[in-house]
Amino acid sequence: DDALELEGEAAGIEAHNNLIVDFHESFGLSPVLSGPVRLVKNVAVHPQVKLNGAQIKLVVSERDAAHPIGDIAINNNVLWGNWLCWTSPYTQIGWVVVGGNWISVRQETDPPFPDGVIDCMNIRVPIQSQDESLTLQECLDRVESLATEIERPLPAIPSRVDVGPTWWDWAAHPATSSIPDIRWSGTEADHIHGP
Repeated sequence: DDALELEGEAAGIEAHNNLIVDFHESFGLSPVLSGPVRLVKNVAVHPQVKLNGAQIKLVVSERDAAHPIGDIAINNNVLWGNWLCWTSPYTQIGWVVVGGNWISVRQETDPPFPDGVIDCMNIRVPIQSQDESLTLQECLDRVESLATEIERPLPAIPSRVDVGPTWWDWAAHPATSSIPDIRWSGTEADHIHGP
């Protein structure tokens, strides 16, 4: 259910340049107690947005309420889906930064993150109702056209999303047959860090 599920004593982890499609949660960090965990330059796109729970999961159970989630940086990602952050009343934050991301979601809580999360320099463009049932490539194209329209560059991400594992025959299965053809227009140099 979580594409990148990190918890407990997760430490020394950097996940970058991943393509995440149609998972319930993109980044499950519930709870990372030690860190560091760095999630950088990933693309999490959920074309059928109602299947997606949250882009970021910061949930702590009552049993673990005394332990803050900490030493996490979520930077320069593209996040497209149903809602932004799933949390719980027991969540305490040690050090979590969410910065420089492109965020397009249908809904956010108010506030969008638990107390203590540093929310900085993110570009937020809400998903409109006409964007709720796009194909994967249409989602990527829509994000790019919105970035051009509002004159804000996307975070630095590769111009081509390489898929793995290499042993999987991507063309042979209907669920993955279109993934190898996904491309961002332009070159990697065109996608520079946001302001």
